Amino acid sequence: LEPRLNETQLRYKDIQYFFSVIYGNFQGAVQYSDDNVAGYRRGGNIRSVCAIMTNSSLTYLDRIQQVNIYMTEFFGQPFYSTFNDYDELIRVLQDETYDIYGEDAAFRSWIWQTCTEFGYFQSTDQGRNIFGSVTPDNLYIDMCIDAFGSAYKVQAIENSIHKTNKYYGGRAHFKGTNVVLINGNVDPWHALGLYSSIQPSVVPILIAGTAHCADMYADATDDLPSLTAARQTIEDNLNKWINGKAARKATNQMRKLVTKRKPFMSSLMNLQLKPFKEATSETEVVPSHIPKFFMGRPVRGFIGEPGVPSKIVDYPKDFIAGTITMPVDHFDATNTNTFQQRYWYNPQYYKPDGPQFLYIGGESTADIKWVTNPDVQIMSAARKFNAAVYLLEHRYYGESWPTPDQSTENMRFLSSKQALADLAQFIMTMNKQFYANPRWITFGGSYPGMLSAWFRQFYPELSVGALASSAPIEAKVDFYDYLIVVENSLRTYSPKCANNVKVAFDQLHNLSLTPDGRVQLSALFTLRPAWTTTSNVTYVDIQNFFMNMYGHFQSAVQYNNDNRGAYATGGGMRELCGFMMNDAKTPLQNLVDVNVYMTKFFNDGVFEYTDNNYQNYVNYLKDVNAKSSSRSWTYQTCTEFGFYQSTDIGDNIFGSPVPLNFFIDMCTDVFGARFTPQFVFNAVEETQKYYGGRDYFYGTNVLFTNGNIDPWCALSKYDGTGSVTTIMINGTAHCADTYPPREQDAPGLASARQLAEEKIAEWLGT
Repeated sequence: LEPRLNETQLRYKDIQYFFSVIYGNFQGAVQYSDDNVAGYRRGGNIRSVCAIMTNSSLTYLDRIQQVNIYMTEFFGQPFYSTFNDYDELIRVLQDETYDIYGEDAAFRSWIWQTCTEFGYFQSTDQGRNIFGSVTPDNLYIDMCIDAFGSAYKVQAIENSIHKTNKYYGGRAHFKGTNVVLINGNVDPWHALGLYSSIQPSVVPILIAGTAHCADMYADATDDLPSLTAARQTIEDNLNKWINGKAARKATNQMRKLVTKRKPFMSSLMNLQLKPFKEATSETEVVPSHIPKFFMGRPVRGFIGEPGVPSKIVDYPKDFIAGTITMPVDHFDATNTNTFQQRYWYNPQYYKPDGPQFLYIGGESTADIKWVTNPDVQIMSAARKFNAAVYLLEHRYYGESWPTPDQSTENMRFLSSKQALADLAQFIMTMNKQFYANPRWITFGGSYPGMLSAWFRQFYPELSVGALASSAPIEAKVDFYDYLIVVENSLRTYSPKCANNVKVAFDQLHNLSLTPDGRVQLSALFTLRPAWTTTSNVTYVDIQNFFMNMYGHFQSAVQYNNDNRGAYATGGGMRELCGFMMNDAKTPLQNLVDVNVYMTKFFNDGVFEYTDNNYQNYVNYLKDVNAKSSSRSWTYQTCTEFGFYQSTDIGDNIFGSPVPLNFFIDMCTDVFGARFTPQFVFNAVEETQKYYGGRDYFYGTNVLFTNGNIDPWCALSKYDGTGSVTTIMINGTAHCADTYPPREQDAPGLASARQLAEEKIAEWLGT
């Protein structure tokens, strides 16, 4: 290596760049394998590198070394050393001199386009793979910043890529005609190709056994039959375009994808009311060692309990707890299984001809305080508009279970599509039994906010409007934006606090590199199981530890000063930054204090140790009989949404310790080998295609509210037009507008709540 690793600073980027250089040999061999160009038919291909890697006379490390030498010499250069200088690479990229014959100028130009239009960063963020978890997106994001300046941070890159996709449509919204799109299935770039189109003149071809642009090179006698056939298809289409009829005008790729529900007749049954105090205290029982905040979600759900005023000691008059019979599968007519879904009804403010308000239950046990506390948003609006108020528990949460257990097979009936169909079935049943002229408005925050908005998009005939608070309708596998907002919120609160967090996490990184350093970390944070000098500490162990540490700051920012539970008086940026700015201690010692404080915050004031066992959490999620909301929600992230909060954001205060791999591996570990990276990416892409994300949201009469402190605002909608209204509330966090008002509220909250009531009046025509 030139320079040797021990001659570098061993920054994240130094280690990441080294690995990218080594596995880059395999990228080149695969990408051009057997292409009829530059000698790839004779060597430098998959056969060549695999012959070395299967040579049992060499150690595995020696095989990697020999591949490195072979690929260097394949390109016509004698091997002397392996270039390993990230800083020298940046100096080359920073050279603005244009050289018509040199490679450096072209290199700078292309890297510029990746940073400003395309991305295309080839990270190892793909779950378990043969190269490991070694090079996250951070390396390439840092490269953009280091080469072109601080304006090219991850958010700028993300915005540029978003504009590119919106302008050209990506593959889901491609509008071209008379196009043949050819890819080889060996070529890594084919993963971003287009393979289906509603345009008859758009012809996708995936050529079996070929690599990058194989169809463009000269014919060879040993060409694969699939390549010969592809060239014939190209020729046929050229002839058609030149001599045939003009193609029909392009139409939007977006189709109405609503899945048709089967006919079903529901029945209602009243339940005996539990004692009020017991009912308002109902919550999921969670083992004490389980992390209380994980993947941006408190262990008992995104929406916290709003509390009930002390003067409210019993149910309102005529309050009902009941169940509705629901189909396990709304879309399969051959599946006749049903289940009982819980709901609650509060008529205390209802008057004849009044509207109906439905609070949508989310990924936790339904909390009846949302329909009994007179000061929460939905109840305050019900009082003003004389509305009947309902709460429907989400399937696979609380006590609404379509199947006997949570086996992966049984969980196939858990999806947002099924949940939306539940809402539709519930409303139609209530209309049939009780309302001649119904006017339903749905309320939801966080995931239920997504459902509230999507209900207007897919079932507009069943409601007149929707409130969607902190609703991230943009599904995304690598939700690195989350930690950008966390850092920005901390910096806005106190630059010193954010800087000290960075110093502390840099120290964590340095200590995590050596056995002695890990022993020190173990003692500082009271880790269980403890790390010793002989512990076999894996990538996952390190990633799990770091995620638990920065999770404290996620929680503090996400619910900062929300008027909900303990967050109303603590657990926010004020408290954590108070620790981090203690000049009597080092930033690392301050982080230790943050860890103790947040553990006590979630654990009734008790701190015994820091659970540091990834497998413990996986085992908890794998329990198919626990009726765990965390298992259900994790399943939805793996099969629909992603939302994985990695540190893949370039230079940031937390470093580069937790790549996307960590979360995708968890899908595999919890739900089985079928849940590969490709499965997760395809699932999220299907969600985007079905719902349209924020760019192709077609609902009407929707109010999207977000707080600019809340990290989830990054995936919500904030460019509403027509009857879709969007508002960003300055200085507030997750779903803040849904909780009861108080004197300490940020000024923008009152106006946001007022706007919500104005929109409700508009939708109701009052």
